Amino acid sequence: MTARLTATLALLLALVPWAPPTHAAYSEYSVVRDTRTLHIGRDLSVTEDHTQVLRVNDAQAIEPLGKRRLTFTPSRESLRIVEAWTITREGTRHVVPADRILTQSNARSESESKFTDRQALIVIFPKVGVGSQLHVRAVRTRAQPIFPGHFSRLLWWSPHMPHEEVAVDVLLDAGVDIKMATRDTSGQLRGGRVASQPGDPTGSSRFRYTYAHTGAAPKFADQVDTMHHATTLVLGTFGSWADVASAYRVRATPKVTPEIRTTALEIVQGARSLAQRVERLHHWVARNVRYVAVTVNDGGFVPHDAQRVLDNLYGDCKDKAMLLEALLAAVGIEAGPVLVNTDAVYELPPQPTPFAFNHAIVHVPALSLYLDPTHIHARTGTLPDYLMGKPVLLVREGRVARTPHMNPAIDFSRSQTTAGMIASGAILGHTRAQLRGALEVDSRWLVAQALEEEGESKFVESLLARQFEPGSGSIRASPNDLEQAWEVETTFELEPLLNLPGPGALRIPLALAPGRILALTERRAYANRQQPFVCESARHEEVVTLDFPEGITVVALPPAVDFQKAGITYRSRYELKGRTLTATRTYVAKWPGPICEPKDDLAWLEFRPVLVKDLRGQVVVR
Repeated sequence: MTARLTATLALLLALVPWAPPTHAAYSEYSVVRDTRTLHIGRDLSVTEDHTQVLRVNDAQAIEPLGKRRLTFTPSRESLRIVEAWTITREGTRHVVPADRILTQSNARSESESKFTDRQALIVIFPKVGVGSQLHVRAVRTRAQPIFPGHFSRLLWWSPHMPHEEVAVDVLLDAGVDIKMATRDTSGQLRGGRVASQPGDPTGSSRFRYTYAHTGAAPKFADQVDTMHHATTLVLGTFGSWADVASAYRVRATPKVTPEIRTTALEIVQGARSLAQRVERLHHWVARNVRYVAVTVNDGGFVPHDAQRVLDNLYGDCKDKAMLLEALLAAVGIEAGPVLVNTDAVYELPPQPTPFAFNHAIVHVPALSLYLDPTHIHARTGTLPDYLMGKPVLLVREGRVARTPHMNPAIDFSRSQTTAGMIASGAILGHTRAQLRGALEVDSRWLVAQALEEEGESKFVESLLARQFEPGSGSIRASPNDLEQAWEVETTFELEPLLNLPGPGALRIPLALAPGRILALTERRAYANRQQPFVCESARHEEVVTLDFPEGITVVALPPAVDFQKAGITYRSRYELKGRTLTATRTYVAKWPGPICEPKDDLAWLEFRPVLVKDLRGQVVVR
């Protein structure tokens, strides 16, 4: 999350920071060939023979493609490189020598909080340049399935990457029943049963799927993740999502030990209601069990024993969910694990598979609550925005549901700034802001990270820089106190924003307010979007009162603004009573769900200039 903090810190609480998209139908590299054969044995062992050839289209791809990293878990599978070479643009083949295929033990994860027994084979290609084709053939063998009695595989191909030739052969030994389903957004996926080939085992059956997509669809900011809309092939033994839940539950049923019971009773002592007991246990796990993912053997898919998690006071999302479920059960509260995807994927694959999910949370049916004990700033009753509106698998019930999507009645920010200008033109004041729902989770995290990493003075400087308002100030907030409703209080002193005496003009000061409405200007819209995009339903209310000193006459105020189109409503008012100016701005976005269609961006395309113009409006004085 550090990268996200850097991107959004200047805007404090912006939920959807803007990054320029790639519009051109161009890719830095192409998939020339991607062919694989999966041989599935009667015991559901799998041997996968995979060949991939990539072509370098741009110099920027030389460094990332020059080394190929293929990971595997030795305790579950084997991996060997059969052949690897580079073919230059001139047609010369350069074979990768054996001493340039290296084994990396304890392949590091992307975070120091994740530890794994995975290893990697590193293929270092020679003579890589623009136009080169990089060829690797690898064979992976897995003797035992991750979930006993089940096999599953999820394959998908990005429309943003050219694929000149894709072929998937599925070879099933006699008696093996594998279900296959596709989602073809391209119209280019073909497949079904084909004739056996020489050497196929007696009684076996063979299926083949082919795909080609030579173009590269452009990407736009905020669009859904590729897996949401990619051409997809799912293979597996799971006949229903209930089967997936059952397979997970077999290996993820907590045991309530005497130690767990004692701990739970101590935590809830004095709690007067079911909601209070749930809140205390949830917050205790979130704060006291630190995030450490140990994905040794099946640890990446199966949680560790709840007692072990309690003993160590660390674990990953599955471990924390398992412990929370056990603690709740210890005091008679039914709860169950929930599988969900944290990426911007809002649809399930066309066939049940456990690989549709990458995160675990907890559901309490009696309160209709989803709890995320992994996010230390998501207090009971709130979820981070990336978990809202998501399809989920309720493991205990064995059914698919969906988390609530954002709602402006629940997910909102409200700030009240009271300030006064003194004779020099300096402005002194304070702000009180409340944020709720998903906005609260995001705000708590951002403020906590900023205060820890930047310190209060640097944080204040970055906030005042948003509207070029030099000055100083202080922030009072307790982002880690989950028992209290979230508020941020600030005091500030701004240097003169206009020259006195004399005529002049100034914008409505933002100072140290959250600035959610200002953050909206960073979001761009596109008339030519091609894919759905993530859109939030939220409400932002900002009120600023500014007292002018004697001797200052307000000559003109910004005009009122009313805008309404599709799911967007915006209203601003500027009123002067005596020497007191009150500026009120309200933004409401309400969409049917967590994602919007490309046509919905046309409303934002029309709204953004209106908003920018309003925020530039000035108060003229003399």
